[in-house]
Amino acid sequence: MTLHLRAVGNRLYANKLEMCYEKAMTSTTEKAAAALELLPEEMREPAVQYLLEQAEKFRVLKELIAEGMEDAANGRVSEWDFEDFLRRF
Repeated sequence: MTLHLRAVGNRLYANKLEMCYEKAMTSTTEKAAAALELLPEEMREPAVQYLLEQAEKFRVLKELIAEGMEDAANGRVSEWDFEDFLRRF
């Protein structure tokens, strides 16, 4: 495997991805777009699908955490006694 170094100014970069993180990008969206451009065409759609799945999981998790915090704030949560639970069964 050959390592190709690219000189930009007084810095050496091993690949384009390293360069895109070094540049001053204004958002993570730009970084994600730059990373997707580096992938072969056949890998882009699965990568986007994976990100969408993770975003949906995160959204659901945030909703469940907010619901749990609301339950705790409204007194609908009590401390769980594991020893008591084991004695009942």
